[in-house]
Formats: sequence, structure tokens, C-alpha cells
Amino acid sequence: MPKTFRQYLRSILVPLGLADERAYRLALKDVFNDDTFLVSFPKSGNTWLRFLIAYALIGDRMLSMRTIDEIVPDIYSARESADQIQRPRFLKAHDPLFDYYPKCVYVVRDYRDVLVSYYHYHIALGSFKGDLATYIDAMNTLHPFGTWKDHVSKALLFAQKHPDRMLIVRYEDLVNQTEDSLVRILQFCKITPKLSIKEIISKSSFSELRAIEDKEGSEFKDISDKNFFREGIVGSWNNTISAKLSETILERHRDVFSQLGYS
Repeated sequence: MPKTFRQYLRSILVPLGLADERAYRLALKDVFNDDTFLVSFPKSGNTWLRFLIAYALIGDRMLSMRTIDEIVPDIYSARESADQIQRPRFLKAHDPLFDYYPKCVYVVRDYRDVLVSYYHYHIALGSFKGDLATYIDAMNTLHPFGTWKDHVSKALLFAQKHPDRMLIVRYEDLVNQTEDSLVRILQFCKITPKLSIKEIISKSSFSELRAIEDKEGSEFKDISDKNFFREGIVGSWNNTISAKLSETILERHRDVFSQLGYS
């Protein structure tokens, strides 16, 4: 049963062709054809991308985890902001509902780094207790977005069919070739940045975002007393995941890893 009266009404009107199915499925007031959604499996760099996009849009104003929704809202926690900001809108999402996103920048990150990052996230929140090996099977019970493999596979297939509607960006490229990756993203989003590329990257660096979070706080830090921006290092899984566990992960994901160039 839909959670709101508006959603309940839409559940009746959508099959009759009297309401926008995209808005219904995404639980937004409206979805516009010039909307661009920033989508990823959780802990894949989506929040960092929000700051890069936001600073390109607004220029020199300082942003924090408490104000980012004013520019690039999260459609789950800040639907009111999403309804109020000016178009064209840039919105954060995690659901792999690609048919309903007019345009989408999809950030994909090596599952092994995602696993380690998400593990620390849930440990900090107290929503999981146990070791990393146990967490692998428990992780998919702690969020509603499906498995990493299914999520990424759907994105790869959609991008192949609709290259004009989806840009796939590897987190590793965003870290290692930040300027080139950001230029490509801004071109796809048709954003003329109000700061230079170097300035945007500087203001959105992990050290800067951590410093702002230390000063301004965040909802995550309020609950966990930990920083949302933990490390963001590429390949940190090498120091955490055992060789045996790594081999198990590789066997389960070999086909998708190969498509993405992950060894």
C-alpha cells in the first residue's frame, strides 16, 4: 500500500493513464524531461558527485552535508527540496529504476571497495555487528536496492541501449582522472560551470569535505559520531579482504568485473 494519499491516488490513476508513472514510481511530485538523476549503488561515490555537480552549479558558496540538499536533493530524505529547486534539476537516487530517469549519471565502484565502505558505514550506525566475511551475506538485508551485481548489470544494459540517457562513470576514474571525468560529466549534463574545473575539484576534495563535516556536522555524524566521508581510497580492500574471500567475491562477480575492467 502506498505510504501517502497522493501515492495511493496515483496508484489508481497511473494504470488509467491519468498520472505520470515516473513520478509515482519515484514518489516525487513531478518528474520533468530535463531532470538528471545521479544514481549509484550505495557507497559508490554518489555523495561526492553531488558536491562536484553542486559547486559547478552555484560557484563559490560553501556547502556542507547539511545544505547539499538545497542544490542536489536526495529523493528519499529531501523530497520537499526536490519539489522546490529550480529546473533543470539534479537529484540523487539509488534505485535502479532506469526507465523512469529522463537522464542519469551512474557511478559504479569496485564491489570490494563498496563492501568495505558499506561495512564500516553499518558498523558505525550500529545496524550490524560481526566481521566482514559475515557481512557479505548480510549486507543485502540492510538496504532495499538489490545486490551490487544486479544493480550494476541493469545499468550496463540500459546504457548500452540508451547511451543518450545514461553516462556510466567509474569511481576509480573519477578519483584518478578527476578533471577529465568531471568535464565529461558536465558535458553530458549540459552544465556550464560557474567555477573552473580545478576550483570545483579543490572545493570537493575529501580532505575539504571532511573538514567541513567536522565543523558543520552531518546527520550521519549526529548518529554515529563518525565522518560520512571516511577514506574514499581506490583499492583499500586490498588491506582488508583476505585472499580467500577475495577469490570468492571474484568468482561471484567475474562477468561484471570483466565488463568494467576490474581485475
